[in-house]
Amino acid sequence: MIVGICDDEKNVRELIATYIRRVDDTPEILFFNDGTEVLQFVSQGKRIDILYLDIDLKEMPDGMEVAIKLKEKQIKVGNAASALPLIIFITGLPERMPEAFGVRAFQFLVKPIDAKQFGLVFEQAKKAVFCITKGSKAKSISVSFGGIKRTLLIQDIRFIESNGRKLIIHMKDEVVETYGTTADIMKELDKSFYQVHRSFIVNMNHISDYTRSGIQTTDGESVPMSKYKYKDFVSEYAAFLESELC
Repeated sequence: MIVGICDDEKNVRELIATYIRRVDDTPEILFFNDGTEVLQFVSQGKRIDILYLDIDLKEMPDGMEVAIKLKEKQIKVGNAASALPLIIFITGLPERMPEAFGVRAFQFLVKPIDAKQFGLVFEQAKKAVFCITKGSKAKSISVSFGGIKRTLLIQDIRFIESNGRKLIIHMKDEVVETYGTTADIMKELDKSFYQVHRSFIVNMNHISDYTRSGIQTTDGESVPMSKYKYKDFVSEYAAFLESELC
């Protein structure tokens, strides 16, 4: 496991590293002085599993902007919202905590960092990383249309639309048609899919935003929301996000 620590205060970086090693001495620990170093590292295709990120970095980009850029990168390559790195924000300003929800930060630690609280959060993060990497094995479904059989990766499905006897499957890079009903295909999909409307099924991994009337996917597509489904959807989506972090 690779843990990154981004804080412009050397003593804070060293303290976090000490706390990590008290709990587990196996992770590789990387130190970053500022947000630019983090973004450059990730842009080279290198991995970070857990990122301790100071939200109040003195040099721009600050921690929040770094988190936003990391999320945008995940969306651009088609990764789920829960993709690594898991971000644990660090700050001396607890009033900034609400901002963390907008980028789906895993946790939030307030300076001065309490050793016991740090240990609990780190163990939670380790478990979440394990679950995410374990669940990353590609699952697929088979569909056919016009005598041609296709195998589709579930993780690449954004949403599914029912139109008469046809199912229109909106993928990462294409649209695929097959015959069937939403009830039939729901039996083949996993828990990351939810039927938000009589004619629409959405992959909750690829939701960017939602309102009472519709869902915005990470690709910028709009999916209508049934007013009768909204309350249950909010509950299911919250449970899904929690389950993604085990």
